[in-house]
Amino acid sequence: MPMRIEYVSRLDDICEPAAAFLASGQDIFECQHIVVPTMGVKAWLTSQLATRLGVSKPGALDGVVANVDISFPGTLNRLLHNRSGIDPWAVEHLTFSVLQVLAGTNEYDVHIARAGGPLLAARAIADRFDRYHMRRPAMIRNWEEGIPVLSPTANDDVRSGERVINSLSPSDVWQFHLWREVRKLINEPSPPARDLEATAQVPSSILVAGLQTLNLQQIQVLQHLAKKSDVQVLLVHPSAPLQKRWMSSIPETPGLVPVRTDIDLPDDVDPLVFAWLRGAHDAQLMLASQGLIPTFQPPSTSSNDSDLLHRMQQTVTTTLIAPNQKHEPSDVSVSIHRCHNIARQAEVLHGAILHAFNDLPDLQPHEVVVLCPDIAAAAPHLQATFARSISGVQLPLVVADRGIREVSAGAELLADLLHLVGSRCSVDDMMTVATSPLVLEHLRLNSETVEVWERYIERTNIRWGLDAQQRIRNGLHAGAIEAHSWKLGLERMILGAVLPDASAKSELGGVVPLADVDLADVDNIAALISIFNTVLQLDGASTSNHSVGTWCDMLETALIELCGEDSDELAIPFQQIDTLRAAANETPVPFNDVKVLVTDILSSAAGRQPLRTGAITATSMVPLRGVPYRVVCVLGFDDTALGGSEAEGDDLVERQRLLGDSDLRLEIRRSFLDAMLSASDRFIVSCTATSIRNNTMLPLATPLAEFVDFAMRHGATKDSETHLSSIEMAHPRHAMSPTNFAHGAIIANSAWSHDPGALKSALAIGAPSKPVSSVGGVVADLDIVELGQIEQLVIDPLRLFVRDTLDINTWRDNEVAVPAQFPLTLTKQQHRLLSAEALEELLDENDITQWQEALHESGILPVGEFGTLAANELVQLATGIVREAAAQGISLSGGGSHDIRISAGSRLVVGRLDNVHLETNRIVMRSTESNFDKVKKTAALHLLVAVAAGLSVESIVVVSRHNDWSPGSVTKKGEPAPVASIRTIRLSPAIDQEVAIARLGKLCDLVATALLTPCGSFDKAASEALTDRSKAKDSFNSFVHGRSYGWSLEQVVYGISPSFDDVFAPGAPELTFREQFDQQLSIAYLGSPKKGYEVA
Repeated sequence: MPMRIEYVSRLDDICEPAAAFLASGQDIFECQHIVVPTMGVKAWLTSQLATRLGVSKPGALDGVVANVDISFPGTLNRLLHNRSGIDPWAVEHLTFSVLQVLAGTNEYDVHIARAGGPLLAARAIADRFDRYHMRRPAMIRNWEEGIPVLSPTANDDVRSGERVINSLSPSDVWQFHLWREVRKLINEPSPPARDLEATAQVPSSILVAGLQTLNLQQIQVLQHLAKKSDVQVLLVHPSAPLQKRWMSSIPETPGLVPVRTDIDLPDDVDPLVFAWLRGAHDAQLMLASQGLIPTFQPPSTSSNDSDLLHRMQQTVTTTLIAPNQKHEPSDVSVSIHRCHNIARQAEVLHGAILHAFNDLPDLQPHEVVVLCPDIAAAAPHLQATFARSISGVQLPLVVADRGIREVSAGAELLADLLHLVGSRCSVDDMMTVATSPLVLEHLRLNSETVEVWERYIERTNIRWGLDAQQRIRNGLHAGAIEAHSWKLGLERMILGAVLPDASAKSELGGVVPLADVDLADVDNIAALISIFNTVLQLDGASTSNHSVGTWCDMLETALIELCGEDSDELAIPFQQIDTLRAAANETPVPFNDVKVLVTDILSSAAGRQPLRTGAITATSMVPLRGVPYRVVCVLGFDDTALGGSEAEGDDLVERQRLLGDSDLRLEIRRSFLDAMLSASDRFIVSCTATSIRNNTMLPLATPLAEFVDFAMRHGATKDSETHLSSIEMAHPRHAMSPTNFAHGAIIANSAWSHDPGALKSALAIGAPSKPVSSVGGVVADLDIVELGQIEQLVIDPLRLFVRDTLDINTWRDNEVAVPAQFPLTLTKQQHRLLSAEALEELLDENDITQWQEALHESGILPVGEFGTLAANELVQLATGIVREAAAQGISLSGGGSHDIRISAGSRLVVGRLDNVHLETNRIVMRSTESNFDKVKKTAALHLLVAVAAGLSVESIVVVSRHNDWSPGSVTKKGEPAPVASIRTIRLSPAIDQEVAIARLGKLCDLVATALLTPCGSFDKAASEALTDRSKAKDSFNSFVHGRSYGWSLEQVVYGISPSFDDVFAPGAPELTFREQFDQQLSIAYLGSPKKGYEVA
């Protein structure tokens, strides 16, 4: 029976014919077959049919769709042939047949090297052969006959009754030979060469609906199915007038496809319509070449030109020429939103959808769709934005079309493990695996354990490499270096936990135990060691080639060790591993090939996708293409998201451009046009088209710029100042910008933003701070104040707010990955700690040489000569400080320790003062810091506390590193530079015990205030602002624009670009705090080193 092919103008027009097709079935027990283009269309069509079939009454929504097989074009072949078992020509199995051939010869080594490995080459070649089977079936049939040619076409010359077919070039003929060897190995006809006569029980009727085109292979399968089945095809063609115009007298060439040629642009058709529907033109001509002339089913809806969206749709579907009609500013049926980045696009899109709900009557969430060219990049921003509730309204959002690893924690862990093995094993990569929720749950660990790990990893200075042998495998040809490796770091941790603290020296196996490790942390360290061992075992196996099946077994074993046998989350990764194992053969391959292949599999779309729910659906451009929605949004329509991969140079499909071949540029434009045509009320587009650096307008992606021109031909206007069209909206960079709340600034007759929180922030920006009458009036409920808290206050009051109140760890910036490389120098923190440790070793009269050797073995120092230089500097610094202090009669050891308990006002100050020498009436403070300003403040505080405690102390002597000293440095006279600076600080005679206690009470009040209110100093700006605002402003700007601001606490609290007038506005808490603080602890230099400093 003949195959019937019809065109419909839009996807919605397939519903009634599909319902009629199902209702016409003769046997209610026979499964009926419908073929649709995508999973999204399947979900949509099923729900539409359920409103038409089996309903209790017309208009009821209680219908049912049962015993209907809705499948996809790739399944057409199985309707002809009911194959039992596996298909050796399926890509999964074809890959390993190609691999077996590649492994048996060195003839294709150049292609293996180019692909990165034998299995990767086999997969790429198998994908290509599969594409040839579908796109160039005539070429494959010639290859079956042993003829190395390109595909015959309808345009080939015919000489003496024989078609002249282009032969393969010498650079391409290797593909023919390889295919022939694979064909010999499989020993079954390839799909194009199979007998198309039906061997299976063919359904009595088949409906193919919603596709835009059919390739030659699909046409031939359908034609053979039509011999025994009633085959009906409904293709989508948006423009009936163009379909009629393109009905040409192209000659019929069954089995052969014409070459694609250029066509002239007619004057009576809008250039965008003609160019963007070029694919529909080629598909129609290709059908005609096979003797198929579809009829056009009249559209089910009438034309509508009430707004810009419907006028543009009507131009495509009916009139072909844009009407000359003015675009009203209030018409927002089509809008393009220019933003600064993808995160801002998500915020703006959220606002645009809220406007749609406000403007469109009875709009429901399931009537809104968000299409994203790059859904992986957009999804996190969409989820974060739509999770917020604004004025009690939260828009429900479901992100579909996600990769397997994005919907499965087990798949994500497997992907992270694959990335780790064979890598440099950086701290961040190892911790990504170790802190997986599945691993933590199996080992019964929590966030406190992770904090313990991070603390010890930083203290042992782990950088990269599992052990010395793994580093050698990664190309380190400098001998077996264990320093900064995971093995050495973990050995130091576990020995430090089980052995008592002592002077640093080598213990078991030459390992120096890490000091100050809590015995209670043994289990936490052991858990990290078990994870390390799993990774180490898998990484060690990666040095040899194994069969894919063996690699699959190893991956399963590693996952079970990490997560346990009973983890339900491993079902999905195990399923992917089983699929790969089932197709594999015994050919050995490198681990990296399996790593790349499995990672690609885990990045592919998951099988079940929530494409039709009661929520707003966000997905890529493909699954719901053409499905009608009231509001259609396209997010991220940018050049970066639209860029496709470059075609392979030896792809034979690219050697010939035939009708029906895919064209990425046309596909992008057609998918965007389909999105516009599927919208019934509003079409919203967002893009990154404003510079985040200087706010200038950036060029739109070329298809979007063409669309703007299309809108201009429909009456959209261009602003003479901004040069933006009337459908474009330029949004400010931040959600709290006042522009968002100005009436008519972004959208006509309305303010843009609905967010009261952002409005509150916008009103607060630039507003003067409320004056604070008394710092003492802002106090926390704090009865006991530790001396350490007051020390933090005098060094940097912002520490109390950030670390104690906000609980932000400022040990290091967690956003910056620990570099996976050997350190060449010690960090400032390491240098300070190790130099203090060296000083303690000398004062305790320990063997400094032994300490230095242990330091080398600990792995904390840089490697090689760099470590030797660092260790020598530490010893020189400590030795110099001791020597120069002794030369001035200052003893750095001895002295007593005094516990402090002082009632200061309503609070109790507790702590401990060390190195108090009552026999000389002074405290000695030793420090290897060269920043005397920080040490000076702490020393002055200790002196004040000693007097308040009633100790007989008159001064404090500070022995610290000299600012100008470095190893080998000399003075202007050529003499060795002094290592130490020795300074004396005294209290003013006016400060007796009573005054000291009163000041200490005031400092306690300031501690309480600093815990509740950020009191940034901005270097010297806070103090200077009390007397000279102009000078303070210069200091403020110098600090904010300096290099150190990026890692300051001020940047954490006040942001990247604070304003002096905002921070230090008259009456600002920062000023009131600073004034009170300077009154309690003002330190003055008395003019000479002999006189020293005085606390006034």
